[in-house]
Amino acid sequence: MKLTMLVVLATLTLSATAQETASLQDKVDNSWSATVVKKLRINYFSELLGPGFDSQDGNIPDVDAKGNAVDNPEPTQLWNQISFGWHVTDNWRLIFNPRFTTQLGNRDDLPSDNGVLRTEDFLTGFQGTLWSNGPWSVWIRPGFRLPTSRASRDANWGGQAEWLHIIDRAPGTDTKWGVGMWTMARAYLPTGETTNERWRLYNAPYVTYTINDKWRAEVFYENEIQHNQPRGKRAYNYARNTLQSGMTGVTYTISPSLSVFPFIRYYTVRKLDPSTMGLGAWISAALL
Repeated sequence: MKLTMLVVLATLTLSATAQETASLQDKVDNSWSATVVKKLRINYFSELLGPGFDSQDGNIPDVDAKGNAVDNPEPTQLWNQISFGWHVTDNWRLIFNPRFTTQLGNRDDLPSDNGVLRTEDFLTGFQGTLWSNGPWSVWIRPGFRLPTSRASRDANWGGQAEWLHIIDRAPGTDTKWGVGMWTMARAYLPTGETTNERWRLYNAPYVTYTINDKWRAEVFYENEIQHNQPRGKRAYNYARNTLQSGMTGVTYTISPSLSVFPFIRYYTVRKLDPSTMGLGAWISAALL
């Protein structure tokens, strides 16, 4: 009888200890899961670039410095970015953005890197709202582009230091109109084998009009100046205009975590004709 009692007590003690251990583990797991859910953000963004309106080969339009249409070996493609963000505060997050391009069209004309998937330069940095006052805000993303693409490796770039900010005046109860501007500056960092020096400055002012809670019309103008010269050939502040394009389209909000922006892209604003225009779309999704 005493032996039986001892076995029963030992069994109950072991059972209670196991339950306490499991309960503690559940609390640890729940705490870790809650932290991940609270701090981790995963977003997806893609840009679809389709063929020109009068394209014979299905390739993306391109223009020369004078705005004339020229042949482009790049096929219809989907540029993809998966952004992993970790909140260090409610407003600021560290980011790591793998990027790759999906070649959807004929790849025979591509001189190299002509697989279905093409790795682009990954981005790391941090982002958040620097300032806000009513409908106005300034969002920034200082970052560094890692030389993970073949193009960067072939040119012997050691990476690219990048600054991006967006000044935005959001629509509100007083107006359905919104305005803003994207500004991005990028400096290419040389290695010992690099023969060129390069930097780029990009600006994209935009206007939006909110039609209802699902639809928003948007117009963008893009301008970029660039310095890309052999070392010492030109002053470092020398630059030429390399981009004057635009986009017109509408954003459709499918759900709070998914939206699509189909647009007409004007590859030059100097000469608007079917040879310099094409269709495209942005897709934005919050995965976590």
